[in-house]
Amino acid sequence: MKQEDFSFKTLQAITDNLYIGIYVTDGFGKAIYINKTFEDISLLKKEDLLGHDINELVKKNILLHLLLYLRSTQNNPLL
Repeated sequence: MKQEDFSFKTLQAITDNLYIGIYVTDGFGKAIYINKTFEDISLLKKEDLLGHDINELVKKNILLHLLLYLRSTQNNPLL
């Protein structure tokens, strides 16, 4: 594959098959990309997150609940 053939669909196919959740924001904190693993882990739909400011998730304690859940299920002290 040539470098110029690399597309967003290729990137999406790669990230959707990772075992880590990916949540990407723009410079203003608005969600611009969420992979399938993040949806699976968080039980949130990307359609409900895209375009929304990450501060909304913080204010609603959604991210806190997600991190606490992950910490309790994965036995990872870094979470």
